[in-house]
Amino acid sequence: MTTPMPVGSSVRTARVSHKGDDVLDITRKSGKEGLFLAPSWPLLEPVLHARKAMNKARIAKLKTPSDDAQRLLADTTLAFTEAWDTYVQGYLKEMRASYREHAADWKALLARESVTLVCYCTDAFFCHRTLLATRILPAFGARYAGEVTSK
Repeated sequence: MTTPMPVGSSVRTARVSHKGDDVLDITRKSGKEGLFLAPSWPLLEPVLHARKAMNKARIAKLKTPSDDAQRLLADTTLAFTEAWDTYVQGYLKEMRASYREHAADWKALLARESVTLVCYCTDAFFCHRTLLATRILPAFGARYAGEVTSK
């Protein structure tokens, strides 16, 4: 049986540099309290490598526009998209296992009135903090309140 979050619980997302009373670092690298929400390295590394390759291809295309550069960008973008799709399914599976293995941590999270999930990703759209905030926690009654951007 799932434990619902308090009615109206607010979940926000932000980069790890964000400071606040309700911050929960959910990174594999520096998360302590929120480590149970971090993706495993074997799941994370392929999508990080694919993103890096795609970004390098973008830069190469800007520096030297050519048909070859365009093909490389298209290929690396497709590879990233495929890696991301695999990552999403893997992360959802890991969070189901985390819920079973870390029941006390999940209970503490679900008891919060508000939480800001933080990690290192610069693109919130392709990030586990957003998956957690928009696809997992709403099933427990949370309301996604958006990405917090630093000034």
